[in-house]
Amino acid sequence: MPKKILIVDDEKDFTRLLKSSLDERGYRATEANSAVECGLYLNSEKPDLIIMDIKMYGINGLDACRAIRKNPNTANIPIFVVSAMPSEESAERVLGVGANKFFPKPLNLESFLKEIESLLK
Repeated sequence: MPKKILIVDDEKDFTRLLKSSLDERGYRATEANSAVECGLYLNSEKPDLIIMDIKMYGINGLDACRAIRKNPNTANIPIFVVSAMPSEESAERVLGVGANKFFPKPLNLESFLKEIESLLK
């Protein structure tokens, strides 16, 4: 059964590109374009990995990470945060709210996919 990955980002072009790349590698990727959509998805599905942007309209990725970690049903799902605001401070904040990894945008797609593959083996 393919591993399920939830991509949460309000940049639809980014989520489509990433979904396509993940689907080509045999994963079952789903897009959510807001933290609210992410929450609705998590009420019915449990992905093997969440890829989340920090800056989104409404609830940001940091608050969404906190909420995911507080919920016993989702607390153990790995979260990879991606952001166009790469800095050591951003990485520290992201890891501080419970994310497992931080990746700067634009992504080095091959390196990113290798990290995903190694985590989900």
